[in-house]
Amino acid sequence: MTPSQRVRWRLLMVGRELAAQAGRHAFHALCLAIGLAAYAGTLEFSGRVTRAVDTQTRSFLGTDLELSSTTRLTADHVQALRDQPEVGRLLQVEHTVTMARTVDAAQSRLVEVEAMGPDYASWTLEQGRVRPRPAETWATLGRAELVAEASLAAAWKLEPGDAVVLAGHELTMVATFDPAEVELTVGGNPMRLGPKVYVQLDTAEQLGLTGRGTRFQSRLLMDAAEGTPTAQARASVAAYLAAHHLTGPRLRTFRETATTLSTPLRNLGFFLEQISFGVLALALLGAATSLIAYLRSQSAAAYVLRCLGATPTDLMMIFGGVVGAVCLAGTVVGVGVGQAVAGVLATALSQFQPIPLVDAGPAWPIWIGGLAALIVVGLICVPSLAELSRRQGTELDQRARVTSRRRQLASWGVAVIVVVGLVLWRAPSLGLAAYVLGGFAAALGLLWGGATLFLGGLARRMDGMSPAWKIGVAQLLAQRGLTALLMATIGCAVFLLVSVLFVRNDLVAPLRTELPQNRPTTYLLGIADHERAPLEALLIEQTGREPDVAPMIQARLIAIDGVAIQSSPAVAERDDQDLARANRERSRSRFHRLTYRQNLQPNERIVAGEFWPPDPTGAAATDVMQASMEARFAERMGVGLGNRLSFDIQGVPVEVTITSLREVDWIAGRPNFFTILHPGSVLGAPARHVMAINAGDAPARQALQAAVVERFPSVTVIDAHAVIERMSSMMDGIVQVTTLMAALVLAASLTVLGASILATRVRKTRDFAVLRTLGAQRRLLVRAWFAEFFILGATASAAAAVVAVFGGRLLVQQVFELPTTTPVLMPVLVTAAAILACIAVGTLGSAPVLARRPSDQLRDA
Repeated sequence: MTPSQRVRWRLLMVGRELAAQAGRHAFHALCLAIGLAAYAGTLEFSGRVTRAVDTQTRSFLGTDLELSSTTRLTADHVQALRDQPEVGRLLQVEHTVTMARTVDAAQSRLVEVEAMGPDYASWTLEQGRVRPRPAETWATLGRAELVAEASLAAAWKLEPGDAVVLAGHELTMVATFDPAEVELTVGGNPMRLGPKVYVQLDTAEQLGLTGRGTRFQSRLLMDAAEGTPTAQARASVAAYLAAHHLTGPRLRTFRETATTLSTPLRNLGFFLEQISFGVLALALLGAATSLIAYLRSQSAAAYVLRCLGATPTDLMMIFGGVVGAVCLAGTVVGVGVGQAVAGVLATALSQFQPIPLVDAGPAWPIWIGGLAALIVVGLICVPSLAELSRRQGTELDQRARVTSRRRQLASWGVAVIVVVGLVLWRAPSLGLAAYVLGGFAAALGLLWGGATLFLGGLARRMDGMSPAWKIGVAQLLAQRGLTALLMATIGCAVFLLVSVLFVRNDLVAPLRTELPQNRPTTYLLGIADHERAPLEALLIEQTGREPDVAPMIQARLIAIDGVAIQSSPAVAERDDQDLARANRERSRSRFHRLTYRQNLQPNERIVAGEFWPPDPTGAAATDVMQASMEARFAERMGVGLGNRLSFDIQGVPVEVTITSLREVDWIAGRPNFFTILHPGSVLGAPARHVMAINAGDAPARQALQAAVVERFPSVTVIDAHAVIERMSSMMDGIVQVTTLMAALVLAASLTVLGASILATRVRKTRDFAVLRTLGAQRRLLVRAWFAEFFILGATASAAAAVVAVFGGRLLVQQVFELPTTTPVLMPVLVTAAAILACIAVGTLGSAPVLARRPSDQLRDA
């Protein structure tokens, strides 16, 4: 034959083989397609979630970078930062607090003041977002004018044109501003939700709000230059700060200012993306397993073709073409369907989310993943293709043949390198990539190794088994390598399903248990000692509930174990060690809000040390100089049990020893603090109080706010109901997404299981035909099926469930930094369901073996 004739003949043989076993090849393609659809869908959806979170977070900050400090940078430094080539637009904002009141009011209340720099003439605030475009309101705002937040204007019954006394000076309110859509999400911290007024920076300077002796925070909001990545702009600004020894300012990107709403969404996106790689690995295992079994079953066809004059290259091309066509069809269909499903899902769930999820982003990264999957399956099948192409006539009756170990290791090694490269390319950092690769490698290694050891143990104990169990075990031992791969594949399916359910519960359950019935909806700030009792009585009278009350003391940490605290450095983002040290120093040098009490709250538990015993007087203990610190905050600060902390409280030094570490459920919304002091250590210290209460429905909350404003004008009232509603709707969306993810994993798992059963069907047909010819009864063979598939499902599922529980626990604790539960019923139910599914699918898939006469089966085999 000429080369062109040989090519046409090979293509003809590929088409005939695909048509002759169309159902089997369609199932192979379906196995890969479902796995790739789940992979593409989850990856696309997680990308939408991540982009939406970035958009929402950046909308709150308004710019890419924030440089904050308790001292103002000089004009020269501000101009130098503005001239950095990596920095685009720069806006100067000063944040401070002062007393304000209406003209006819007798008492003042504490309000927050945002003073905008001169650049604000070209900026505007629109629905809580900073927009770089001209704004008539700010451009024409005079020195005696201000803009009031809507909640403050409503509480004081202010209209545009009314006068407000701010820091002893009378200003005119010219507009109101409602930042609820974004501002209420800031850090979940009610201390930053207070009513604000907005003035020009020169107005604040004229009123003396930003001079020496005042408590203010200076912020520079910077955009990265067009085409410049945010990380590069951050590194440039950090390098300037370090070069000029500006150690006080704190530099953050918009991602580092993650809000309470964006953090669980970002966790969800990261979790879905990592699960997508697991589903992809599961699809690859299932497709490769079934295709390897298919290639091994084509010994007779290969021998016939060799007898007809086909060369080893012809066999490689023919069967390689079949494998390639199946994989290509599965890849194209799977990735296309996955992207479409992700788009429909995002559109459908956008109504439940606090931020839109409809931004699709580029499609090429997902198709690269599909191409990588195609390459990996091909590499895994190469050793079996090579074995088939070298088959000789004398090798026709050999039932098991081991391929060249060296060739197999080389081919599979390249496949592993492709998978590792894919994960490294998609992972946001090397650390997270190591978690993903290490976790899946450990899970697969444990499952594969455990399956191999288990099969070896079965082989040594066959003598004492019943005939049915002997036949079932013999079927598993006939091709140990393939059986171990099947067990690992089924185990990976159970591992992914249990992991999804486990992490889903830990991500969602802690939030939903407090929403919305038990969580406080109203916060009251700035309560003086003499106002606490009458205000508490008013809240009980208005709501019928007792509020959560916590005293608050402003303090500065001055030393740890006698070593003075240094100012926090500013470092480049790329230097992980320096960045960790900088974060530790910032945690130490920040102003600390402390509280003191005698008991733990219901949403707290001690994880190390001992909390001081209850004492009604707060002073009877022998050692009152104790502190309890939140565990993760203590870790960030680099302190632990036994460390001595020296605080400056209103000029009075107070030294306490850390005697316990706590775990706090912050989502509960109670007034919690990082550091709790023993009441006896701060007797007589000046303090303000914070209260939190569930005030009921909207009319009740409005009535409560009006009553508090009328009787306690200096107390700030925050209605956080909007936060709770948005978090509740967001949690509903997360439940739907993770439930759908579990369904996709389950579908992929069942398909892989079916492909695995199909992979052994040809060998099972031949072996059972021989047994029936020798007189084996149908009942015996059915029992043998049961034994085979029970062992296959039970060992893989049980081992995978145990690995998934511990792996999921590690993921939630180390990556998501959330408290975990220890599920018992859920893994047991999943394991039992997997065993039943193995038996059911295996029995249904093998039933046709008994439907034909043994002579016909042996002839076809």
